[in-house]
Amino acid sequence: MNDASAASPAASPPPEPPAWPVGGGATGALIRTMDWSRTSLGPIAQWPRSLRLGVEMVLDSPVAMVLMWGPDHVMIYNDGYVPIAADRHPAALGGTVPQIWPEIWDWNQEKLAAGLRGEQQVYRDQMLRLQRRDHQDRDHLEEVWFDLYYAPVRDECGTVRGVLCTAPVTTERVLSERRLNFLLDLSERLRDEVDPHVVTGVAAEALGRMLGVDRVGYAVIESESGVATIQRDWTAGPLESLAGRTLRLDHFGTEIARPLLAGESVWMEDTAGSAADPLGIRSFLAVPLLKAGRLTTILYLHSRMPRRWTEAEITLSQDVAARTWSTVERARVESRLRASEDRLRIAQAAGGIGTFELFPAAGRVAVSGQFCRLWGLPERSEFAIEDVLALVHPEDRAKLETSRRQLGVRALAPVEYRIIRPDTGELRWLARRGETVTDGPAGAPRYLGACYDITDRRRAEDRLRELNDSLEREVALRTRERDRIWTVSQDHLVVADAAGVWLSVNPAWSRTLGWSETELVGRQPDWIEHPDDRGVTRRALVALVDGAGGPHATGRFESRLRTADGTYRHFSWTAAAEGERIYGVARDSTLDKQRETALAHAQEALRQSQKMEAIGQLTGGIAHDFNNLLMAITGALDLLQRRLNAGRTDGLERYAGLAAASADRAAQLTQRLLAFARRQPLDPKPVRPERLLAGMDDLLRRTLGPTIALDIVAREPAWHILCDGNQLESAVLNLAINARDAMPEGGRLTISTDNRRLDAEAIARLGAAMPPGDYLVIAAADTGIGMDADTRSHAFEPFFTTKPTGHGTGLGLSMLYGFVRQSGGHARVESELGHGATFELYLPRFEGEGPAGEDAPVRDVAANGAGEIVLVVEDEDAVRELVLDVLRERGYRAIAAADGMAGLDLLRTTPEIDLLVTDVGLPGGMNGRQLADAARHLRPDLKVLFMTGYAHDAWTGRPLLDEGMELLTKPFAVELLAQKLRGMLGAATPG
Repeated sequence: MNDASAASPAASPPPEPPAWPVGGGATGALIRTMDWSRTSLGPIAQWPRSLRLGVEMVLDSPVAMVLMWGPDHVMIYNDGYVPIAADRHPAALGGTVPQIWPEIWDWNQEKLAAGLRGEQQVYRDQMLRLQRRDHQDRDHLEEVWFDLYYAPVRDECGTVRGVLCTAPVTTERVLSERRLNFLLDLSERLRDEVDPHVVTGVAAEALGRMLGVDRVGYAVIESESGVATIQRDWTAGPLESLAGRTLRLDHFGTEIARPLLAGESVWMEDTAGSAADPLGIRSFLAVPLLKAGRLTTILYLHSRMPRRWTEAEITLSQDVAARTWSTVERARVESRLRASEDRLRIAQAAGGIGTFELFPAAGRVAVSGQFCRLWGLPERSEFAIEDVLALVHPEDRAKLETSRRQLGVRALAPVEYRIIRPDTGELRWLARRGETVTDGPAGAPRYLGACYDITDRRRAEDRLRELNDSLEREVALRTRERDRIWTVSQDHLVVADAAGVWLSVNPAWSRTLGWSETELVGRQPDWIEHPDDRGVTRRALVALVDGAGGPHATGRFESRLRTADGTYRHFSWTAAAEGERIYGVARDSTLDKQRETALAHAQEALRQSQKMEAIGQLTGGIAHDFNNLLMAITGALDLLQRRLNAGRTDGLERYAGLAAASADRAAQLTQRLLAFARRQPLDPKPVRPERLLAGMDDLLRRTLGPTIALDIVAREPAWHILCDGNQLESAVLNLAINARDAMPEGGRLTISTDNRRLDAEAIARLGAAMPPGDYLVIAAADTGIGMDADTRSHAFEPFFTTKPTGHGTGLGLSMLYGFVRQSGGHARVESELGHGATFELYLPRFEGEGPAGEDAPVRDVAANGAGEIVLVVEDEDAVRELVLDVLRERGYRAIAAADGMAGLDLLRTTPEIDLLVTDVGLPGGMNGRQLADAARHLRPDLKVLFMTGYAHDAWTGRPLLDEGMELLTKPFAVELLAQKLRGMLGAATPG
């Protein structure tokens, strides 16, 4: 008895799971062993479930399938697809579609884009020209037919990530059907031909056009001498006809003559240097025809260019050769048969069949044996005339009686009549021919004649008559059906002449437009056309009549026609010209146009809604930050005022410092908003990027801290750029701060420069709005936490931040984006959650002279003036008074104006003015820039200092600051104003 509780042997470890993917034949094995980290899909172990399911579906399919994954369309396929890839396999596995199939990328691109949009597509018997390599290692284009089925493949979130294409090859079936249809059509065309020369000519032309060659012909071989005589050929293009020429087979060499004599087809893909060169060809195919084992005829095909002859083309040519010569033999036999029938017909007309001799006086008729057989009589040599006449149909006896009374006439008219055979009772038709003869002057006349059966002919004529009657009825029926379709059709049908005059219209026009047929017919439609559309209609008419589009050209255009109530309706036209007539079909597309308009309005409303949502987010952020700053400023000033009123001086510096710091933060916020909106005043100068980054090295390392490694890499001598260097430094510093915050545990930040030449296609891939050309790229790549797709899409929006409240305004990247766009460039970010982020700044290359004076020492500028006269033009009273006080405290003589016209008057009346200080945005019709231009007209050497907070309109379309001009951005420190003035006017002279 077994003890169930006894210890069982130690359980064996579970088997190792099979390597993925399982199965899939040779291609599956390649997928398992391939290093996929070289591709954008990454290591195979990290593939998402959706990609794995797609790969398993492909490998399990018995037909050719390929999965194209991701935005770069990485290819994964099965064993069935390997013959399609041909010599591109196995390199195609893991390659991208544009890389592996460049010759059909234009066709594939739109199909893949539609698949990534979630669309399914089917293409039956689609022909694609694929680059192939032949056995001599030469490239050529091969036509391959497919049934293509495109389907989108979605990931776990329902997003389309790839496109699955099932691609069974239908080339063999398509070519077989084409070959069969061609042969059937050729047989139909040759069926009734009786002239051998016509047969060979028709076959040569049909084969030449089918295969697209330049010359096709037939040569007859004289077996004893080996001389080939060209009987008939067809040519296309510049090749001349060879008809009538003779050539010796041995002229082409034994390598061509020997297989032809043995009944084997011969072809040459490139005849360069061969004996075929004098014929003006570069490629040929020759198909022999043997009779009784001897070469009798050759079908040849010539091409002016080197050509690869496919097996299908060779087989088709052999079939055509065989069918053509069988048809020629049939035509020759039928020709001989017709000649024999003609001779027999002549003999019959002479009385060789059914002959008789009529003796009216004796009432007797002598007949031949054939006559008896025709009439169904017992075979005798003589009958009574009345007995024979009794067999004639009663309605036809009068014809013969009349003939008897005309025996004095030498030749009687032929007569056709019916008889009723006494042996079978069958009704037969006979025809009689003959003539009257007499024996001497006193001889009685007698009639010699012949008769023959025409029953089959009369029956055929009756059937033809019935067929004609039936055809007339069918035509009438079809005409009524056509008229009914013309009447009830909802499409608008019209027939016009070459001048565009409407000759006939169907009732749909009256139902739609309200005009009667009488009002529409007999005139051109310009009287109801919309005035803006008459040129379109006229151009379409001229193109049709002149045949600009070739024979049977079809015109497509749209126009508007006026209804009887004065409104206009839209019509989409299709028209074709044939002879002197134009046939048009117009579809009423008014509702479609209305739907398009409604859709456009809806889209515009959606854009406005999105714009208002963005404005709401922007204004909310501005209000939040400005209210905080204003609270700090007004609170500090209020406490300052209270202490001054109380006579207390303690803490005044602290409150003044708080107000000044908040004001400075407000100024920075304003500058960032202007940068985002691309409205900030910039001072662009030539910049050397590598020097700028080298100068920031120490600042960047102190900003990043000890846990983050910094690499600054210049991949090649960087191109110069034209931009505001201070703003560029701020942008790079902002990227470093963002990278530091994204690497709380430490990491590495790499800042690099790269020169790139971008064409229109590359710019489109970037999604940038900038012209093609040379761009310097500054990239900042970190190893931080990265961003998901949603965060990445909002990265450059103002006030968008992922940092905790109080740790960032969300304006840094938006300021960076605005500065780069205002400088004519583009900013973009690439990032995935957990894989860091890379920011790229594209700035246009500067082709002018490089930065000058970078190594010159900075001058120590004195802060006070020496009595120089400075004109201040500022419309804001508080700002104007403040600037005047600063100038006067610093030793300048200051005069002021509130607008541009007043300032210009002072410039005219005070020629000793040394410097003009003007706000850019001024009231009264003259802004600061216009004032400066007018002042320079009066005083070309006058120095100008612009002050601006925001005056975009004054700078739109203007060049950079001229020589002797400087710019200060409001708000600014008093010391900065004093330094600008002394820098422009020079150091003060000791008193």
